[in-house]
Amino acid sequence: MPRLIAVTIGRLRTRGLALAQAHLALLRAELSVAGRELAIVAGLAAALLLLATLLLVLLWVGGWLFLGEWLFGSLGWGVLHGTLATVLVCVPIALELAGGPPRVAIRGLVAGAAIGLIVAIVLGAGIAGSGARFVGETLAEATGQPVVAQPALAGLVLWGIVGAFVAALIARGRSGIGRSVLVGAIAGAIIGLALVLLPFAWDVAAAIGVTIGLLAAIGVTLLLATRAGIDPGARYDRLVPRASIAAAEETRAWARAEWDRLLRRATGR
Repeated sequence: MPRLIAVTIGRLRTRGLALAQAHLALLRAELSVAGRELAIVAGLAAALLLLATLLLVLLWVGGWLFLGEWLFGSLGWGVLHGTLATVLVCVPIALELAGGPPRVAIRGLVAGAAIGLIVAIVLGAGIAGSGARFVGETLAEATGQPVVAQPALAGLVLWGIVGAFVAALIARGRSGIGRSVLVGAIAGAIIGLALVLLPFAWDVAAAIGVTIGLLAAIGVTLLLATRAGIDPGARYDRLVPRASIAAAEETRAWARAEWDRLLRRATGR
């Protein structure tokens, strides 16, 4: 009887092992199929993500190139405007990461749009050049001299004054304001000379206005963010689990006090 029981147990053990091996083999086969399917799904998802990224890049880059060629007659304007627009989009993101106020980008965008519109109108209508030529001709008539260099000189002086005034406004309340005014005067004089000597068609004036507007938006945004203050510590302060650290310190102090109390009771000290 004991032998029969041992034989039966041995057979059950053998059959149990065989059944377990069969189940493991079936599981391996199914996992192999599932792994292949998972690899296919992952590959298709990666291909879809890559194609979607390429499509967005194509639309972004190609859109700016198309606008540059369509509106202003040159792909170069599209490259320039697309680059500046990308920087303008990155600025508030960088400010948010650095702990600055990203909302100033809205004010910078409004200021840049206004400045760009004014520049385009001034260049396209020839207001600056006409004004300088009018002043130069008036001076020539008053002095009895032929109209030769007076318009250019008027453009240099008038726009030099404008550049110095703008630089003084930007550098107000800061050290080195004299140097800023000098740089602004020189830049204004160069711009004034170009406005007098170079006529601008409306498409070129609009392209320059967009360029100046984007640059102004970036500059005003950075200037306002600098004045408002950039504090990376405040931005990432929430990443530090201060409440948990304080609770852990309190628990450690309590455990230390309890240990000292038990030690004193045990030693009678």
